[in-house]
Amino acid sequence: MASDDQSEEITWRHHAGAVNLIVRFFLELALLAALATWGWRVMDATGPSFIVAVAAPFAWAALWGLLISPKARRRLGDPVRLIVELASFGLVAALLVSVELATLGIVLGGLAAANSLLMVVFRQRGA
Repeated sequence: MASDDQSEEITWRHHAGAVNLIVRFFLELALLAALATWGWRVMDATGPSFIVAVAAPFAWAALWGLLISPKARRRLGDPVRLIVELASFGLVAALLVSVELATLGIVLGGLAAANSLLMVVFRQRGA
C-alpha cells in the first residue's frame, strides 16, 4: 500500500512539474509580449512606437538567451539567476503599470513569482 502512495506522489509531482514548466514557457512569451505592448504605448508617434515595440522584446530575448536560458554559454548560477529572473518580471510588470495596464502587470508579476517559487519546490531550477 505504501508503494502505491509513493507512486501516486511521484506521478502527481511529475505532472505538476510538467505543467509548471509549460506555464513558465508561456510566462516568458508573455514577458516579451508585454515589452512589445509597453514599447507601443510608451511612445507618442507611430514610427518610434513600432521601433520600441520591436526592439525592446528583441533586446530582452537576446539578454535572456545569453544569461538565463538553459543553453546559455555564460548562464548565471543561482541565486543570481533567480534574482535576475524575478527582477525581469518585476520590471516588466512595473512597465505595464506605467502605461496604465496595472491589472495585467500585477497578474504577470504575481504569476511569475508563484511560478518561480514552484520551480524551486519542484527542483526545476537546473544547474
